[in-house]
Amino acid sequence: MGGSIHPCERVLVVNDNRDMLSSMRDVLEFAGAVVETAKGSAEALGILASGFSPSVIVLDLRLGEGERGQDFARLLRADPLYSRTPIALVSGDIGALKLVDPSVADATIGKPFDVDVLLKVLADLCRRSGPGGSSRP
Repeated sequence: MGGSIHPCERVLVVNDNRDMLSSMRDVLEFAGAVVETAKGSAEALGILASGFSPSVIVLDLRLGEGERGQDFARLLRADPLYSRTPIALVSGDIGALKLVDPSVADATIGKPFDVDVLLKVLADLCRRSGPGGSSRP
């Protein structure tokens, strides 16, 4: 990134895989973002309730224990605080990503992810959504 700050100032990563959470945190923090991570939707809701206002949310399509990322994305879209926050769904199942409802995700990213692709996709989402990304005051 050439030392510049990534346009996504604050990123919430929701994934049930600790290694994936750690990898994404490292990549995004190195790019200059403040990153919060959650292992599921309940933990993510706690982070959001604490006042963290993400510029973008990176959400695993399958969160484990029967929890679906697409369902959590729908819940976020229905909340006026996060209805305009960009959401990127990630999965190793490229076929499932192709079936994602475009009304709940602004982008999809295949796993394993290429770091440059991840950063570019998120940067594009954050630039389009404007400063801050979230509609939260």
